Amino acid sequence: MAFLKFEDLCGETEIILFSNVYEKYSEKLFYDSPIIIYGFLKLHESEMPKIICDKIELLSEKK
Repeated sequence: MAFLKFEDLCGETEIILFSNVYEKYSEKLFYDSPIIIYGFLKLHESEMPKIICDKIELLSEKK
């Protein structure tokens, strides 16, 4: 399992990758590399929203 923090112009978001997802997509995770995260939003009243990641693509792979 991995916990990542991503930042854009709106703020920070925590991304959670379970072991199977991390193993499959870890080679696409580079510092300052534009990526597309697919997954679902986890909301709890007492926590900041988090994204549970299902898939990662490099932005350069999208055409």
